[in-house]
Order: sequence, then structure tokens, then C-alpha cells
Amino acid sequence: MLLNYLDSPRNEEVTSATFVYVNINNMKYKTIVDSGAESTLISHRVAKQLNLKIINDDSLINYVTANGEKLNNLGWTIVEVKIGSYRLKQRCVVIKNLSANVLLGTDTLVNHGIVLNFRLKTLSVGKISIKMSAKGEQSQCCLAMSRRVELNLFKLMLNGFPYLKVLIDRCYYRENS
Repeated sequence: MLLNYLDSPRNEEVTSATFVYVNINNMKYKTIVDSGAESTLISHRVAKQLNLKIINDDSLINYVTANGEKLNNLGWTIVEVKIGSYRLKQRCVVIKNLSANVLLGTDTLVNHGIVLNFRLKTLSVGKISIKMSAKGEQSQCCLAMSRRVELNLFKLMLNGFPYLKVLIDRCYYRENS
């Protein structure tokens, strides 16, 4: 969900995407959890901050965001990620124009047996669980929601997802106030 990035006064991204705080090479970073992303990505800015060695690799695929923006792939690097007290090593693709610090993709989730529980809002690996957050998810979603999406959400609500009614009501209220 790179589309929701905005500059904030504290130089930290504001997003409606699900995120966690992890330590990467002993530095704390807000990290987007993206189960729809094939690979784990790290911004060039963070890679430079951490003085990581970037391996150029022409065989890496080109990445594109959900809105069609091409991401500038600079190569890959290996980082040590600490989730709570659990340590793992992960290959990350270095992206020059990545708006997030780090995007945790399915490669990391699958390779390390990471479990996402959206009901409890936790990310678990081994015996460690940490809190996932999604600041502003409802309000930002409402502001960007089209009538077609609202109707699709209404269909989901009728099919056993009653928590969506709150979201639909808020969207309707914002649209008509």
C-alpha cells in the first residue's frame, strides 16, 4: 500500500497499510507488512543509513506499485531483522524510490513461518508475537472510497462481515456531510 504515503513533519511515513516496528541491523524501523508483495523491499535511503553492501543483479525482476509506478531496483542486500527477540536474516531488494522504509513481503513471511492474525492484530514468528498497526485505516479508506467499492463492501457485509457496516456508514456520512 505504497499509495497512501505522505510526508509528515517527523520524517516518518503516514500510511493506512498494516505495519510493525522491527529492528534491522540494530536500528528500529517502521515496516509495512504486505502479504500481496512477492519480495521484501528496502529503501535505498535506509540501505545507505545502515551502510549496507548492495549487490547489483540484472536478473532481478522489475517491480511496479499498485498504481503502475515503476520502482527503481538497485540490487539486493542481506539484513538481520529482529522481530521482538526473534532474529532472522533476509534478502531484500533495494529500491531507490520506495516510499516506505521497508516492505515485508511474502518471501519473508513464508521463509520464516511468520503468521499474521488480523483479528488479533499480531504478527507472530516462533514464540514471539508483536502488535500490528494500521493508523487511519478507516478514515483514509473512506476518503478514497468510490461508490462501486462501497457497494462491494455492502455485499461483503451481507455475506457475514458485519464489521464493514461501520466503514460503510462512515463513508456515507463523510460523502453526505
